[in-house]
Amino acid sequence: MRETRFNPKISAAIRAKDLPGLQSLLEAEPEQVTAFTPFAGGTWLHYAAREGDVDAVCYFLSLGIDANVGDAREGRSPLCDACLGDHPHIVRLLLKSGGSIDTTEAVRNPLFAAIVGRSPASVTLLLDHGVDTTVAYNGPRMKQMDAVAFALEQGEREIAQTIAQQGSPVDVEGRLNEAGRIAALNNVR
Repeated sequence: MRETRFNPKISAAIRAKDLPGLQSLLEAEPEQVTAFTPFAGGTWLHYAAREGDVDAVCYFLSLGIDANVGDAREGRSPLCDACLGDHPHIVRLLLKSGGSIDTTEAVRNPLFAAIVGRSPASVTLLLDHGVDTTVAYNGPRMKQMDAVAFALEQGEREIAQTIAQQGSPVDVEGRLNEAGRIAALNNVR
């Protein structure tokens, strides 16, 4: 995908959920289908997923856009954008369309995006699809931060409990306490 001149009418059509208008715009400017947008470097598929426009998401997928296309900055997938926007119906659609759960980096992890998006329904969908909740990230702003600790750090205790209950029959309260300790250490920095 390459950069192309931004057409604000396309974003307006997606926000308005105007599929016929979107189709007309893309027929007139087919290079826009694979363009990166100024919206955090994502494609129009990313934007439609974040805005919750299921018809536009279906349309982009029908045009052959890969459900796993990464944004131009960090490789973040449309699945992350759907989670950030709290659109579980689009999360489900992307997963059914071959969307994969990338946990190689925190910014690519849709579970972390669902936590930031305060989307318990998206969290549940990701858990049902086998997202690894134990991956811990280290970076300039995170030290040994897994999904439970991240949820606690973000003030999402209910989501943290949901995540802690997944997987092996570990003591949920113990996992939450350890995650709370990690979250507190990360907040000291």
